[in-house]
Amino acid sequence: MLQNIRNVVTGWFAVVIVTVMIVPFALFGINYYFDGSANLIAAKVGDREITVTEYQREFFNFRRELQNRMGNTSIDSETEELIKQQALQRIIENQLLVQKAHDLGMRIGDEAVIKTIAGLEPFQRDGRFSQALYQQALAQSGFTVDMFERQIRQEMLTEQMQTALLTSTFITDTEVQAMARLDAQTRDVLHATIDARAVYDSIEVNDADIEKYYNENQRSFQEPQQIRIAYLDLSLDTLSPRVEVTEDRLQAYFETNRANYNQPETRKIEQIIVRLMPDADAEALDQVRTQASFLRDKIEAGESFADVVENYRDEFEQVPELLNLNAVKQGELSPEVDAEVFALEEGELSQPIQSDVGLHVIRLEEVQLPRDAEFDEVREKLEEDYREAEAEKLFFEEIERLSNAAFEHPDSLEVAAAETGLEVQISDWFNEGGGSGVAANPDVVLEAFSDEVLKEGLNSQPVDLSDTRVVVLRVAEHKPARTLALDEVREEIINDIKFTRAQEQARERGEAILEALRQGTDPEQVAAEYDIEWQFEESVARNDTNVSRSVLRAAFRAGQPETAGTIYAGVSIGSGDYIIVGVSNVQTPEVDSLSDDERQQLRQQLIQARAQNTWISTLEDMRARADIRIFDSNLNL
Repeated sequence: MLQNIRNVVTGWFAVVIVTVMIVPFALFGINYYFDGSANLIAAKVGDREITVTEYQREFFNFRRELQNRMGNTSIDSETEELIKQQALQRIIENQLLVQKAHDLGMRIGDEAVIKTIAGLEPFQRDGRFSQALYQQALAQSGFTVDMFERQIRQEMLTEQMQTALLTSTFITDTEVQAMARLDAQTRDVLHATIDARAVYDSIEVNDADIEKYYNENQRSFQEPQQIRIAYLDLSLDTLSPRVEVTEDRLQAYFETNRANYNQPETRKIEQIIVRLMPDADAEALDQVRTQASFLRDKIEAGESFADVVENYRDEFEQVPELLNLNAVKQGELSPEVDAEVFALEEGELSQPIQSDVGLHVIRLEEVQLPRDAEFDEVREKLEEDYREAEAEKLFFEEIERLSNAAFEHPDSLEVAAAETGLEVQISDWFNEGGGSGVAANPDVVLEAFSDEVLKEGLNSQPVDLSDTRVVVLRVAEHKPARTLALDEVREEIINDIKFTRAQEQARERGEAILEALRQGTDPEQVAAEYDIEWQFEESVARNDTNVSRSVLRAAFRAGQPETAGTIYAGVSIGSGDYIIVGVSNVQTPEVDSLSDDERQQLRQQLIQARAQNTWISTLEDMRARADIRIFDSNLNL
């Protein structure tokens, strides 16, 4: 579950929101995708039953996570099986953590859960929690309020455990010093690369080799099922031109919404900002306040804002910034600055004002008084807003018409197209990993491959692409999954065989060289015999940017020579090449001059590494002690 403790401790809410807000397709309508699974049990962890529905939710979320990382490329059947296994393990692991937290007496109160949910941005309107948005989002995602709050509580419990582990891990000064010495260690490195490409083109592959490889690797040559969909695309933008506009209607709309077009009072200001970090201490605040007061005095004495910034930029640690605003409306600035700006008289200079970004010195240059809008001057904007407002009404009417027609005539989109005036469009081919155009939307993909649409041949329900766009779809063409023919993958097989053999030859040659070196053969003699070229790097550090990372990894994993001699090691790398390294003259200096920042950074690295190892061990121990049962027969629905 954890690759990095720190990332999980600070980032778990992002996962929750992605799960709930960005991937609702994994929850919405899931019962028809795995019909009849709601009450089946996928696994038991102690007395806690994990339903197949919970497993399915985790599977779809994990699958989408992986696809996002892979750039929405398709997922083959073998990878799909691995995802299913990992999804089940993740949900089991999460349940183990929750049970462990309860055993340790950890609890999350209702007030903390409510406060956390209220602070989530997707549920806020105008900076405040919106109950309506909250309930709407949960309904669209297939969550009840109880389900979502239970999940938040579990996530908070898990975070509490992780935080407790992280904060209880400590590293001694001796360990920090040892880490510093290892970081500062240098090695003389002799290295050479056996290039697999040198033999790649000379390798011959016959038909028997190709056929044998094909037969042994059939699963690698599976082409997943593909479909093309026919769909009707309804969007707010396409409805706007259909709105009938008359002068009388515009005039009535203007009278109803006049306040939206009136020009409020605005103010023109000139200001200097001296930045201050949010976590600055009292001493830093005093320094910035002194600087702001000094600059204000210079302005009050007659110097311009621009001259003050230019003339005194090097006098203080924080460089002052000049920022002029020509038409500031009340409420647009931070509360502290806004209150002061709208209390100043024209030409008046403020005292230093502290906000969350620093200290401001402001002069009010001009006040533009509020003014009522005239119909003619805002007519263009009026028509745009009127069309949008009317199109929104029409949009919801058309969604209902589209939905009803698609439902009442489920074997074709033609009737729904005639009812709504929309054109039936056809997508490109795509598989369950998605495609281009509308098929890039995960909700569309899941709907298209559902049993109702794919197997029963019915029209889909309306699928939301955004707040202002929906599609209704059906499968136009279907290609079942198949094993690619040998001729289709012949070149791929030849390349795979040649790469594997070239890698093997490079490794065999490298190991022969390595054995000769370990037997005491002089490196120069080896170079002449095997036609390789040595490179020598003196006093190489672990983070040396002038040396290949592959060489560095091999050199610092090779151990240390017991005497003043050289220790040799070799390793195959992803390109197929084989690297040989010789390590000598290992120097591990004493480090007595670590700065406080360097010492703290090293300490944090060690704490995170130890906490991660402890966390992994804790999970393994919990898994070994727990009574876990997996019901495989219920997972192959």
